[in-house]
Amino acid sequence: MSAEVTRGWLESYAELEKRRTEKMPGWLSALRKGSLERFAEIGFPSARDEEWRATDLSALLSGRFQLPAPAPRQLPSDLVQRAAVGALEATNLVFVDGRFQPNASSQFSLPAGVKLVSLAQAMREMPEVLEKHFAKNPGENGSFAALNHAFFEDGALLLLPPQAAVEKPIHLIFFSSGDGAATFSHPRVLVVAGEGSKARLVESHLGLGERYFSNSVTEIEIGPGAQIEHLRLQREQAGAYHIGRIEVQVGRNGRFSSFALSKGAALSRLDLSVKLAGEGAECGLDGLMLGSGSQQLDVHSKVSHLVPHGTSRQLYKAVLGGTSRAVFNGRVVVCEGAQKTDASQKNRNLLLTPEATVYARPQLEIYADDVKCSHGSATGQLDAESVFYLRSRGIGEAQARQMLTEAFAADVLSRIEPAELRQSLRELALAGMFSGPGKERA
Repeated sequence: MSAEVTRGWLESYAELEKRRTEKMPGWLSALRKGSLERFAEIGFPSARDEEWRATDLSALLSGRFQLPAPAPRQLPSDLVQRAAVGALEATNLVFVDGRFQPNASSQFSLPAGVKLVSLAQAMREMPEVLEKHFAKNPGENGSFAALNHAFFEDGALLLLPPQAAVEKPIHLIFFSSGDGAATFSHPRVLVVAGEGSKARLVESHLGLGERYFSNSVTEIEIGPGAQIEHLRLQREQAGAYHIGRIEVQVGRNGRFSSFALSKGAALSRLDLSVKLAGEGAECGLDGLMLGSGSQQLDVHSKVSHLVPHGTSRQLYKAVLGGTSRAVFNGRVVVCEGAQKTDASQKNRNLLLTPEATVYARPQLEIYADDVKCSHGSATGQLDAESVFYLRSRGIGEAQARQMLTEAFAADVLSRIEPAELRQSLRELALAGMFSGPGKERA
């Protein structure tokens, strides 16, 4: 089946090439062709691949996905409202099937020198920036990243000059249309943060149709002393498939903070790779997976401490009901010479039903001797004594269980600032977790 599926994607690429109207620069053309060749060579991963043995791709690979229409049909008037995060006041850039929709987007004024444009516009106006920063390690990231390199049509570029500070959040909203058929899209984001710059980026993934495949890649380059806060909200439709990859490089005294919410899609997987490449670099990675029905939700993180005096913190949680399944595969690598590294990794999981399952694999690889590193994982059910305590205070069992579940899930949101955004994300994450007395929504 694998060869047949791969052949279908090669045919889709040939169809996409016929549609292209703008001439690509040589470096991009070479990247596309090289990525397609790599995909054709390695195909899709299987259970024999160590990094994918806990991710069941059979449902995704059993279907045939096609190119979306060149232009989406009439877009819903409430397009942006569907992606709203409470009353978040933000600059909104909207994409449908990976293509920028200027009429649905809105921008506040940005500091001097800050560039927030579509990749298509950047290709026309600043191709040298893309050539320098785009897809810096195309051969390292596997078949899904190779597909994105080959198929992406548009995306977002955020370019922050030194010392620039963007006060209002930037919200990148990616819709998949479905377009009446099972379609695919390959969203793309590139962030280049100059020395001492600062911004908060919200990246949302949602669907208009019911069945589709979204395969996204986000690259973030953080210069010395720069700070990027990245909130990724995966809220795809129940019949969708979502594969996402985030690649981050942090320079000297830079900081990257991340929160990833996974609560949609039949199958969802996020691969997050952070390289702490400058002394004093920091990252804080948090995530929440909320599963019900027969969903599968995966998070795979890798933090590489390349130089001394790096700090990393990770906290990932899952709340699972029905027959849903989650995977947390966390890896911290402390390279030779990366002395004075301080790294911690925690994974906590709550099972609401006996049929829900979690596969957890926290890992440490340490090649330096003067470090402080810890990791751990715990999975369990609601504490019976805590439920009994609340019931003894006049609270019904269903409400008591819901209160404890929400408290467990909301804890991972505690480091998000400001408080208004934290509260909005709490409401968004927990909405619909329970559809009735003591039962999660299927």
